[in-house]
Parts: sequence; C-alpha cells; structure tokens
Amino acid sequence: MDQLIKFNIWISVCLLVGFTACADLDNEPVQKENSITIRLSNHKMSRSEREENLNENLINCADIFFFSTDAQGAPTGNCLLHHKEADINKQTNHEFSISLNDLGLGSYYIYAIANLEGIDANYNGTIDNLKSKKVPAITVTTGEGGNNGVQPFFVMDGNKTMAYTENMEGTIEIPLKRSAAKITLTVTVTVVDVVVGGTTYTPDKEQMTVELMHGEENGVVNGVTNIPSLLETGQ
Repeated sequence: MDQLIKFNIWISVCLLVGFTACADLDNEPVQKENSITIRLSNHKMSRSEREENLNENLINCADIFFFSTDAQGAPTGNCLLHHKEADINKQTNHEFSISLNDLGLGSYYIYAIANLEGIDANYNGTIDNLKSKKVPAITVTTGEGGNNGVQPFFVMDGNKTMAYTENMEGTIEIPLKRSAAKITLTVTVTVVDVVVGGTTYTPDKEQMTVELMHGEENGVVNGVTNIPSLLETGQ
C-alpha cells in the first residue's frame, strides 16, 4: 500500500513539472517573419511571341542586392542585404520570397543581376562595383566554317525602389534588360562573273569572310565601355 501511494505521488510531480515546462515555452516571444515577393521579368525587345523562349530572354540564376537611398531615391553606401537565387532553370520570369528580418523600416534601392556567376554570397560592396563587373566573353555565332556555339543565356540587370513598412504586402516586379544587344547579320551573295582586261573573275563565296569592325567580346554589367564610337573617331 505504501509503495502504491509513493508511485502515484511521483507521477503527479512529474506531470506538474512537464506542464510547467510547456507553459514556459508557450510564453516565449516568436519573431515575426517579414518578407517580400520579388518577381524578375525579362525586358522583351520584340513583340513577336516566338521570341519569348529564345536563349537571350532566359533567366538561369540571379543576385538581389538592397541599398539605402538618398533624398532623391538613388542608391547609397554599401550593400545591406544580398540574396542569391540559384537554379532558376532558364525561365523567362521568376518569382521568389526574400526575408527582410535583417533590414529596418525605410526606403531601399533593389538592384538585380541575372545570369552572372561568381558573385560572392557575402558581397557587401557598392552598387558601382557591381555595375562594373566584367561580363564573360560573348559567343559570336557565324555561318559556314565559323564558331557555331550558342550562348545559353545573357547577363541582365534591373532595379526598383521599395518603401519597407510594417505589414507590407504585394509583389515587387523588377524588369531586366540585357547587357548585350543581339545583332543578326545576313549576307546575300550574287555569283556573277566579272571580266577585267580580258580576264574573267568568278566570286567564290566559300572564301568570303565577314568581319565586325570596332567590336568587342567583353563588357560590363551596365553596358558602359570606354571605347569611343565610330562616329567619334570618324572611321
């Protein structure tokens, strides 16, 4: 009889301690998760529907940066928050959520770079440094006998300002624009014999070459270069 009473008392004490522990956990403050939805969209250069899924319009990866703004809404200082969005898998538009718990309420300048690999996940530099990052060499595709490689995607960037307030909702869309322009050159050759001084010359299109003068293979994210234009040099 004594053992049964002791056992019942021990069970009651254990249950009391258990309920007390649960009550303490329930009273702990829970941090509210503040986040926004970002939608990246490619800046279409053509209204043709068949252009929609071409490689120059695809988004494969992206980096999103938050900067403080000055009185005019321009970005200032160093990056306050960097979000890396990988494995987008070549979509023309992409939507995702970003936590804002590390930012205080206020105005921010959001800068996005798509399809540029190798940006440090802990980047905290300036926006000028980001815009001047080198874009990998652009693949030039030619016809017969040339480099027929196809560039899988192109570097793009875009920006948007945001007023971060309590209980903010909605989606912020950032349109992206390519750093490189797409140029298609079509050459038509008419094979006509030419007689000069009694000698007949026949065009051989297999030996013809086409060269892009004053071109460059490398560039930077914002597309600005220090190379003078043909008009400036008079060439």
